[in-house]
Amino acid sequence: EKKALAPGERLDLNRAGAAELMRLPGVGRKRAQAIVAFRAQKPFRRPEDVLRVKGLSRSWFERVKGHLSAGEPARNPAPAQARPR
Repeated sequence: EKKALAPGERLDLNRAGAAELMRLPGVGRKRAQAIVAFRAQKPFRRPEDVLRVKGLSRSWFERVKGHLSAGEPARNPAPAQARPR
């Protein structure tokens, strides 16, 4: 059973993992993975941008928008530089 979001709790669409996104009402594994895949191509600039993910409707967004934010995208750590031998 998934843990419901507390009142006022927000999930950052650019940082939350699929398991966290599944805590949103109406979001199962496939939709959570679709959100993660979409943001890998183009990070969300504002919460409304999540509506571009296939399968998410305006009525769903209206129900959950208080739990969404779109902060700075998570940055991948810089690759380690090879040391000369």
